Amino acid sequence: MAEPNFKQVYRTYESQQPDGTFYAVGFFPASMTVVWPFTDTPIPDALKTKVAWYNWDQARWEDKGIDPVQGQLKTLADNIKTAASAAQTAGETATTADGKATDASTQAAAAQQALLELSDLVLSKDTTTTTGGDAK
Repeated sequence: MAEPNFKQVYRTYESQQPDGTFYAVGFFPASMTVVWPFTDTPIPDALKTKVAWYNWDQARWEDKGIDPVQGQLKTLADNIKTAASAAQTAGETATTADGKATDASTQAAAAQQALLELSDLVLSKDTTTTTGGDAK
């Protein structure tokens, strides 16, 4: 049985990924034709220690000129800002829900009190009618 023939392929991204790169490596069958966002153009040795980015207009790899650690820190900071914003929105939603729950509890207590008063009124009327002595 013949061994399958594979080639290294790069899935390119316009924005920096969490690992600091602008690509992900994969392996496709050697006979497969790749199209955007994939390229099988190898990263030049001169760019392997830098943040390589595939320029589709020039059809070549280029140095993005970003410090990989700084890029990862920026991505992490952006993610923290997004999470903080989501937490703030969730907090505001919880506060609104708590207010509505309090309003509903107040209305339920008022309804319960009204039913008790109505019940007392009906029971007192029944008692007056049956104990009044003039039953026909």
